[in-house]
Amino acid sequence: MVIVLDPVSPDLVAALPSALTTLLTSPEGAALRRRPTAGGRWKHHRRGNTASLRAAAEAAFTQHPDGVAPPDLALAAHSDGYQNLPVAIHRSGRALAVMIPHDLFDGSGGWEHFERLFQIASDLEPVDLRPALRFPLFTSMRRAELLSRGAIDEVRGVRHGAETSTETAPLLDHDVFPDDVRRSNALRTVWLPKARLAAISAAKGTGGKHDNLSTRLNALVIDTVREVVPADKDMRVRMAIDLRRYLPKKHRVEGPFSTSFPVGTLRTMDTSPRALGEAARAAIATKAPLAGFVADTVGWVKGRVRYPRGFPAQEPGRRSFDLVVSMLPARLPLGFWDTDGEKLIAALLYHPVQPTDPYVQMALVEGGLVVALYDEAGVIDRDRFAAAFTALLDERYPG
Repeated sequence: MVIVLDPVSPDLVAALPSALTTLLTSPEGAALRRRPTAGGRWKHHRRGNTASLRAAAEAAFTQHPDGVAPPDLALAAHSDGYQNLPVAIHRSGRALAVMIPHDLFDGSGGWEHFERLFQIASDLEPVDLRPALRFPLFTSMRRAELLSRGAIDEVRGVRHGAETSTETAPLLDHDVFPDDVRRSNALRTVWLPKARLAAISAAKGTGGKHDNLSTRLNALVIDTVREVVPADKDMRVRMAIDLRRYLPKKHRVEGPFSTSFPVGTLRTMDTSPRALGEAARAAIATKAPLAGFVADTVGWVKGRVRYPRGFPAQEPGRRSFDLVVSMLPARLPLGFWDTDGEKLIAALLYHPVQPTDPYVQMALVEGGLVVALYDEAGVIDRDRFAAAFTALLDERYPG
């Protein structure tokens, strides 16, 4: 997972290597004090070895000539991989690409560390981290009353029903493989200034509690994709769900703890803001997203037991794709950006042997919001996406 950001304050960028060393040598940096092994696992550095951690922090940064586009900067990070830390930061001019492994961090978990790193680099006192929960999976299952076999089977049935009821025919008649040229051309963004967001929020709607800024933006995204995908094609729509909602609020989770859950298909679902909000809430209430995550985790553990030296290679290529819609937690300190105007922040997801699903992520930042489409397979007309989104926005929420 690579987060691209542009334009970032040069002073903050210059302070990042020192800030990373400070974070690594603090108690809160424990999750980052790891190094990759040949077998694909992560081992911990010793915290007391400051010189080694400082060297690892310096090796985590790569400087490029000015003018490298953010998607190409992300590809460079992906190509170079990790050195002695589960973080790699590439810089070109005012653009940053920050890469973390998805097997250690999801968006929320990774962002807690980014936020702290950027605060230190901004010479701010970092916010206190909530204590890490030792057994998040067990705790979440206990709170959700899913410890009995009957309860977990029932909820897994709900998840299975949601998956099977949203199956669609393959979008393509041929396999698509990872390709760096397509990846370089996969990102499209739309910038919405704060005044435009205010107009969206203020527009008259249903008045229901699920008709809000977030669900209105989700509706705009899904309807835009519906317009730019050929009319004879359909695809499953998933929403990213943070499973921390099933845990006590006073704790945090170290490690991935989110999933994507099907809420319908592009051609058949009700995309009104209210309906989208109700669909997400209903899915959360069933606890099916948590049950799905539990099943995936159990399967991963069984695979590790069966293949202790690494999983067998997957078959490359795909023909079927889902649309994933997500909100990126983008808390950033004042002074992080080098402009008051348009900004870029986007998450680019890479898989070693398969193209990833088309992914639309929204991120509230200082001065507005970024809508970012990343579609490396090219199943969405990327060139039409930004124009169609803007046209639909003007039609529904003029301002």
